[in-house]
Amino acid sequence: MSIKFKCENIEDMTFNIEGKEFKYSECEILSERQVEIAPEFEIILKSKDGNYAEISVLSSKNERGKENITTGTYDGALRDQETAENF
Repeated sequence: MSIKFKCENIEDMTFNIEGKEFKYSECEILSERQVEIAPEFEIILKSKDGNYAEISVLSSKNERGKENITTGTYDGALRDQETAENF
């Protein structure tokens, strides 16, 4: 299920994934990649609590690059440590 968001910048975002919160600025970024054919990027985050999430962020304004995305939707799922570290 996609969740709509609006923010000043991605650094301030808190993603809610399956009942767990992942504040971007407080998480360890294990992987991050820009999708070349869409205004989208994918990240693997590890929270301070030791939870892992795979998150796909899609811009609603065709903004490219995570630093430019201010509105859109995101989808995510919790992942186990092995899956997250081998993404």
